[in-house]
Amino acid sequence: MLDDSATSWSCVQDKLLGNFWEVKTDDAGLRDKDWTYAKAGTAGACGGSLAVCSPDAYAAAVNAAATKPCGPLACRLPSHAEMIFLSFPSTFFPTAGKTTPTTTGYAPPVAFFPDQIADGFYFNSTDDRQVAYGVSIPAGSSVDAISLLGMAPAVDPTLAGHVRLICK
Repeated sequence: MLDDSATSWSCVQDKLLGNFWEVKTDDAGLRDKDWTYAKAGTAGACGGSLAVCSPDAYAAAVNAAATKPCGPLACRLPSHAEMIFLSFPSTFFPTAGKTTPTTTGYAPPVAFFPDQIADGFYFNSTDDRQVAYGVSIPAGSSVDAISLLGMAPAVDPTLAGHVRLICK
């Protein structure tokens, strides 16, 4: 736990769902916010830009590192739903029957995730889609259908994307 005056942190707890999320660095190290990965990447050298490292190889490299983002907790790729829910306001839960009040793009709160890549595509562990934060979702859209409204486009295996891990 950090004091409200803290200016940097490596992990954020989502108190709504109880998940601990990795916060990226901006130091050209293994967890740098600018690195991208390819679904079809190999277990090659992680920590550099582009397609030599897969999302799964990145999670393994973070877990093998001397310093992990959330202390002793093991990290993994989040599911599609976990990635989407990270960006939803708490008023959307439970989601059944809820609709969006205005046309907007949903993204994780910048106050907690200052490393957020605007319009970035993020990999998940459960399907061949990426989560695209910030996509414009029309007012009146079903909250349960947001991932189908452009927030989760299908992934070409060679397409580069970002990774944000959950640690438990």
